[in-house]
Amino acid sequence: MRLLHGNGTSLPVSNSNMGAPSRVIRYMLYIGFSLLVVYVLLFATVQIQQRILRHRAEKLLADVQSLRVRSATFDQAVELFDRWQPWGSYDLPCSSESCHFSIALYSPGSAYGWVVPLYRIVGSRPCGARASISVNKGLVSKVEFGLGIDVPPFVDASGTTVAYGLSAEVTGGPRSIPGDLLYADFHSEYAIGWPSGCTSCVDIWFAYTPYANPADVQRIGGPNFDCITGWRQCRTKADIMPAAMTQVASDRAFQRGDRPRCTPKVVETISRDAEDAAIVRIVANRSDSQCQGCGLLKVRLVRPLKRSLFWKVGSTYNLGVVQGVAIAPLNDVSNLLPGSRAIILFDRNLQPAAAVPILEEPCGVVPFNAQMLQLVQRGIANDNLPPWSGNPDFIALRP
Repeated sequence: MRLLHGNGTSLPVSNSNMGAPSRVIRYMLYIGFSLLVVYVLLFATVQIQQRILRHRAEKLLADVQSLRVRSATFDQAVELFDRWQPWGSYDLPCSSESCHFSIALYSPGSAYGWVVPLYRIVGSRPCGARASISVNKGLVSKVEFGLGIDVPPFVDASGTTVAYGLSAEVTGGPRSIPGDLLYADFHSEYAIGWPSGCTSCVDIWFAYTPYANPADVQRIGGPNFDCITGWRQCRTKADIMPAAMTQVASDRAFQRGDRPRCTPKVVETISRDAEDAAIVRIVANRSDSQCQGCGLLKVRLVRPLKRSLFWKVGSTYNLGVVQGVAIAPLNDVSNLLPGSRAIILFDRNLQPAAAVPILEEPCGVVPFNAQMLQLVQRGIANDNLPPWSGNPDFIALRP
């Protein structure tokens, strides 16, 4: 471009200053577009990784639940673990006698707390899935699966900003859950619950026995894997285990009113799951001064009904009992008089030389009559799983 001077001559004018703003704008647009492309690529990568995690978590749950407790063998557990070895570990020593396998899967950035906010920016949802398999005496004794979600800070209904961990636990154990046998007439093979008193977590668990219907386990005990990939953030127990919470609502309706705890169905279930059962004669009956509501029965073996391999006919042992938990018409164990007979369902204590070498099951003191004997024997006949040879002790099912 040229401008005319006063004398008619023209002067050159530089275009450099006039082009500078346009170059800056182009440069900024280029940077912005590049950052957008990088963000889109990172977002797409993270979403793909989240979906891969979900697929693996669903497969891991299915694999773990394919091992039936008290039936699956150590070799089957090892075969499953080998498929997940890149994400697994196991405790040493490990043998068919005793072993514990662990498998853990994590979303991008979850293992490093300081980068979690950065990963959230690109669409990551910090979460993880874990599983464990316990083997005892050559058989799988327990399987567990957990899904955990890191809930980002949000303002709740009260106006308070909160953040916590949300998790679902699914556990398969060797027997029924004594504390939840209130529902035995309704569903004795699984239970649902959650811990109390945790201010930094929202947890829910589902536990089932080897006798549970696989359809029930899959329908009620399956976590909501949309919590990994869905656009909506999971925040509640109903979000992460919706079917379980629906069942809880049904259970509460079932629980209304006074229901006898030790029903015939409960006794039948306990007879199936108890390690030992026997007909005994009461030698002495007294309360336990060190345990409120507990009692001690001195009992003499009349006839074993199930295992009781350590006990000789005619010999006596002290039996620890819960006095107020017994089936009608007995109702209270303190009503048993010396010389009377009863059926007891029990597990051997860990310390057979202790003052109380055997311990009663919940609802494990049953009046001796033809009807109750038939009920107990029917429960025993339903126990079609291998016994815990050399390990008759109670193995907790609940996480």
